[in-house]
Amino acid sequence: MTYRYAEGAATAKSLVNDYLKWDIPTRIMAFRSHWGLDDSRLPTPEHFHMYEPPAIDHWPMLITVQFGTSRMERIDYFDGLNPVFRCTYNMRTYVWVKQDTPEEATETRDRLTAVLRSAFLDTPSFHRFAEGDNRGLYGVLLDESTLREEYSDVTYVKGNRVVSGAYLAYNLMLDETIMRKPKSQSLEEIVVSYDAGGAPLDQIAENVFTQHVDG
Repeated sequence: MTYRYAEGAATAKSLVNDYLKWDIPTRIMAFRSHWGLDDSRLPTPEHFHMYEPPAIDHWPMLITVQFGTSRMERIDYFDGLNPVFRCTYNMRTYVWVKQDTPEEATETRDRLTAVLRSAFLDTPSFHRFAEGDNRGLYGVLLDESTLREEYSDVTYVKGNRVVSGAYLAYNLMLDETIMRKPKSQSLEEIVVSYDAGGAPLDQIAENVFTQHVDG
């Protein structure tokens, strides 16, 4: 098996965000048909972010962020040398909506949250997204048992509009390889190497110091 290098939180957020951008638009179309809604009551998110923007000015908006790690478990060795860790990232994906009335804002928020939940539980390993993708989404798993939802109150904004939000919190597990640095030569090995070439002792000392500092 091939593992990815340790890439950290940036990769964790990118995997989720890219999956949602790929999955959500077509999933929303299916839910509109199922619920008998149009695109005003169940709109497609306009922006997918991996950071908290200074202003939420596009509606709806999905924001995926990472809050920390809760576990790192050594599970394997790659090439018999490099340790592979299963890293658990504590993630959240926020849903923000704006509508004309509190009833509409609440419904749109709840519906979009349900669509998002469906996307996560349908393909927690993101394997469908991996098909035809040259990165290969191996060693990725959203832990379904950790998925939970929180909902905000409605807020009135300019123009007699109403804003509401929710977030889904979950743990995302990535298998990441720690690539070990090659073992450095000792100073004694360097001296012997240079001495074998018949170099003067002062040149040996200079070379040893230079390689030790630069290396």
